[in-house]
Amino acid sequence: MIGINLNLLRKTYNLFTLSAYYDSKNLEVINHVSRILKEKSEKPFQFFLTIDETIFKERFSGSESVFNLGPQPIKNGPKLYDTYDAMFLPTLLETFSASFPEAMKMKKPILTSDLDFARDVCGNAAMYFDPLDPNDIAEKIIAAFDPETKKRLIENGQNRLLKFETPKSRKDKYLKVFTKVID
Repeated sequence: MIGINLNLLRKTYNLFTLSAYYDSKNLEVINHVSRILKEKSEKPFQFFLTIDETIFKERFSGSESVFNLGPQPIKNGPKLYDTYDAMFLPTLLETFSASFPEAMKMKKPILTSDLDFARDVCGNAAMYFDPLDPNDIAEKIIAAFDPETKKRLIENGQNRLLKFETPKSRKDKYLKVFTKVID
């Protein structure tokens, strides 16, 4: 967390996106969302990304509320999730994101695009928004930080985790299929 002022973190709502940069991640919408949040919210919001520094400078220069941690090794994941208030993913296209169950495990609310894949993974454990509408995104972010809503999202995430397959349960299912095929 070099260069991050922890006292400033406590005075703001901090959203974290653990992702490389791809156009489909729609990260540049953060530039618009952060301006809207600055107008609409009493408490400031900050966004923390983990993208290449060159891309960050090209796409986010001049933003006062978007910061870059640079690419992070997997081992830093738990500490990063623990540092920030919520996981934010404004993606336009995914098939799966490990960020969703990671955020659930770390008891962080999830704010993400209202897309079928996200609903399949997160169910009622996420606050969904239109990824192409910065106003909708800002409204949903503000709503997710209502204490009761935040608590509900975290609890729903904990319950959702119980429905995911474990490595052992997946192995057992594969063995069952293989056994049927062989017999």
